[in-house]
Order: sequence, then C-alpha cells, then structure tokens
Amino acid sequence: MHVILILLSLIFVGCTKASFYTYDWKEGDKTKITAQLAGFEFAPAEKNLSAREWVRLQPQIYQGLVVESAYKKEILATDGVLKRVRAGAVKPEIAFAHLDLASVAEQSSGIHRKLQSAFPLFRKRPPQSVTPVITQRGGFYEVIWQVDYMDLKGQMWTLKLNQNLEVRSIRPAGSQFIDTSAWVYPRGPLLGSVQEVPLKGLYLEPTLANHWVYVSSQAPDKIDKVAGPLKFSTQDHRFDQAQAFVYLNESFNWFQNRLGFKMPFQVQAEVFVGYPEKTNSAFYYQGKIRLGQGDGEFYQNIPRDPSIVVHESAHAVIDVLAKLPFEGEGGSLNEGFADYFTAMQLGSPRMGEASYKKAPFRRTVLNDLTVADRNGGLYHDSGIVSGTLWEISEQLGFKKGLDFSMAVLNRLVPGSDFADFGGTLKEVCAEGLSMEDARKVNGILSKRGWL
Repeated sequence: MHVILILLSLIFVGCTKASFYTYDWKEGDKTKITAQLAGFEFAPAEKNLSAREWVRLQPQIYQGLVVESAYKKEILATDGVLKRVRAGAVKPEIAFAHLDLASVAEQSSGIHRKLQSAFPLFRKRPPQSVTPVITQRGGFYEVIWQVDYMDLKGQMWTLKLNQNLEVRSIRPAGSQFIDTSAWVYPRGPLLGSVQEVPLKGLYLEPTLANHWVYVSSQAPDKIDKVAGPLKFSTQDHRFDQAQAFVYLNESFNWFQNRLGFKMPFQVQAEVFVGYPEKTNSAFYYQGKIRLGQGDGEFYQNIPRDPSIVVHESAHAVIDVLAKLPFEGEGGSLNEGFADYFTAMQLGSPRMGEASYKKAPFRRTVLNDLTVADRNGGLYHDSGIVSGTLWEISEQLGFKKGLDFSMAVLNRLVPGSDFADFGGTLKEVCAEGLSMEDARKVNGILSKRGWL
C-alpha cells in the first residue's frame, strides 16, 4: 500500500533520551517519590476500579502537549490508600529546553487546511485527528504532528512526519433511555440459533447506543430507531450492527460484574468498515472499534464471531488500565491479555472459530509455548502470554485466576516488555496468593521460562 501524506512538523531539538527517568515505589515513606515526581506534569485522569484495586494512568504533558510513552501509574487500595507508583518521565528542563512550542498554536489553527491543500487524500477523507506530540527519535526529542486516519479499506493508520516532509513512521493503529430486544446469536453462530435477547437502557439518539458503546455502520441499511424490536434477516446489514452491539454490551457488562471495572467512556464501534468492499478489518484504536464484513476468503461474517468482537473490547479495557502498545513485546502482551480475557469470558480457548475460513480456528490460548519459543512475531509471542495466564487460571480456578491476571495487568505500564511481565507475575504471585496457590503458579512460571 502506498501512502502519500504531508505532515507539518515543528522544531527539532538536540537532546538525548538519557533524560528519561523511571521510578517505582511500593512501600514505605511516600515523601521521596512525591518529591521525585514533583518536577513533572501529568494530565488529569480519573481512577478506575479493577479487581478490587483502583488504577489511575496519566500521560506526561509539557505545556499542554502529550509526551509520547511517558506516564505515571498509581494503584490504590479500595479505601484510597496508595499502594504502588510506577512512572517513566522526561526531565523537561533537560530535554525540552530548546523546543519552539510558541509556534504550535499558530500552526494548529491552519493544519487541516494545509493538509487538504497539499494532498487530495485529505480532501476526500479528512483525518480522524491531527495532534502535536512530543516524541523521541534517534536519542533526541522533537515535536511533530501525529495524524490518525482511515484508508479506503477501513484500516486505521498513525503517521508521523517531520518538517522536511519525511515520514517518521507509518503504522497500523487497533438523552433518553429505552428498553427493547434484538434477534441475534446469543453465543455466536456455532453455539445455537438466532434468539431474542433483551436490550436495556438504550439511547433514543444516537442509534444504536447505550452508556457503554455506540455501534454505527458504513453499510447503506442502518438501524435508525430502537422504539421496536430489532428483528432482521441474517442477510440484512442491520443484523450485524445489532449483533456487534449485543457482544460489546455483554462484554463490558462482564468486565464490570466480574472484575468491578467500568469503562470510563463510551466506545465508538462501526461495522461493515470499507463498504461496499469486503474487508478483514478488526481493530481497536483510541476508543474506537472497527469491524469489516470479511473478504470471504480468509474471514467471513466478522461481526458475528464473538471471539473477535470481545477481543477488541478487551483491548479497550487494556488501553485504559495499562495503555500497552500495539507492536513489539508490549504489543504481544496487549494481544495476549486480549485473547486471555476473551477466552475467560466465552469459556473457550479458541480465537476466530466462527469466522476464520482457512482452519478450524485462528489461534488458541491452550498451548505449551515458553519464553524460549519467542520469535518476534506479534501474535505468535502473544500466545506465550495468553497460554501462561490460561494455564494459571486452570490451576487456580476461574475467579482466582482472573483476579491474579487482572492484578498483573494493573501493574503493567506503557513501556512494559516480557521482562517486566515476568517480574510482575512473580511479584503478584509472592504478594497476593496463598502458599499453596503460589506453589502452583511458580510451577507454571518455571515450566514456561518466566523464572
């Protein structure tokens, strides 16, 4: 795929990434960690309840701009007492002293017009967002424009370019109320027929939405009212819109009921992405879930596969609690946790079973992969993570295993890798389990190469 984009960057500054500092506090006097972080500014953020702990994750900001990959994460007990602080932040007086931030506001006011003027692509499909961010490249910090946009096939992209129009990177990215009912597959097309499912607390506008999620469609036939039952033929585009809504609504309800975690914002979902082209899109990114129809060769009826839809909803939860990346080892952690939560929610280790056409399923969390099996593949290596968590849950039982895994996720941060994940597994095992359960978990960790 050829992407031609312009991005007007700001001023480059020569300062090494040695000004990035990490901090970790979990017991004793808080005076030192408070003093250490006093020189940094972090964006305000609400705390979120997760498995009997409160979690607050805040990005570092400098003069209103987000500093990429810099953060502060706090874990608090249910009574509000601080239990843990992890932070990774950039010393502004060292790294940002020569950044010309005065020009940011001036350039921001006209950036959309400049992009549209320079490249026809943005005249037809305006970017989803254009945001100045402070980022690090080659040991130095600079301020660039980050452009998030969706291509004609429904794929979301994040682009970063400098002031010389050189591409820094191109990466795929992830009222009133009413009660009614919808005729859908309650557990997916492989586990039963279409049945009536009650829907409560729907908004009249927009359609189809409640406090958890809003599901729209790029197909011409859309659900435009919810005053009556949502009963459509499986050949009707509106069926998949209702089906995706049911899966997502049930998933976010599951996270709240099982783990006490409530999504702090309404997730924006869309089906038939790329219509009329049949795409294999299935991703979460910045509060949005996008689902294609399936090309008919590799995937079909993607919105009807509960494992795919629930997997993307799990990414939204992971994003709030840990903001793990979508590539590298952190990306494998992200995918591994999403597969694990999906398997626990659906009671099946298989992913893509109802939509993938080239095999009985796309991947499974029931595996014997070890750390030594890593090969750098995003999804291959995610199996090491999901397989470990799944086996732990099999040994400890559903509730204990789920609480253990959520406690691990609560302690991960945007910069977490396999080493940090392994250390966190051992930490939660030592601090949160009985001697007998710790013995079981340590046996699994040893066998899989985490010890």
